Amino acid sequence: IREVTDYVRAHNEIVAANGGIHPETNREKLREVLLSGGDPMVLPNKKIGGWLAALAEASVESIRLGTKEMSFHPKRFDAAFLSMMDNFHATYPDVGFRLMIHFNHPDEFLLKGPDGAYLRNPNGSLKWHRDTRRAMQALTYRSWINIENQTPIIKGINDDSEALRVMQRALYRVGVGNHYFFCGRDIVAHKAFNVPIETAWNLLNESQ
Repeated sequence: IREVTDYVRAHNEIVAANGGIHPETNREKLREVLLSGGDPMVLPNKKIGGWLAALAEASVESIRLGTKEMSFHPKRFDAAFLSMMDNFHATYPDVGFRLMIHFNHPDEFLLKGPDGAYLRNPNGSLKWHRDTRRAMQALTYRSWINIENQTPIIKGINDDSEALRVMQRALYRVGVGNHYFFCGRDIVAHKAFNVPIETAWNLLNESQ
């Protein structure tokens, strides 16, 4: 943590002394930090809280945390985690917090019946898995937490405009927007999962 916060402070001191622009990179102040990959939510709350507090003390204005845990283990967002977040916000109310969740397909959080059709609430909206809905409600109740979904378009998984449409509609209904959709990077075995960017573009347009 110290190495990161020392870097942030040093960079921002140089920027401040140079009229708001770094003399070598032409970049402005480091305002936002992303905690990501591997998943930060596998850490204990004490370590997550340590990172959040240290970044806030280094004058970071906004923190993003990227996680797949809302899909894999929604019970991770329990009372202890929420209490830690509430304490963080009470101590650093001016620091923005954005939770970047990773749902790739509506089957990760919506319930289906024996016939394979999505189950519906009395008003016709789609029914969520209980644990996931409970976690999402607890987070969206805290208006200072901004929640957005980010999704890679994956061959054979969600390269389906109807699945993308259902997912977006169900997320928007509970107050979660799209941060972005993206194509896979050229890493090991990427050809098994990637779709051409033209395909992804058309799928997204159709999903709207």
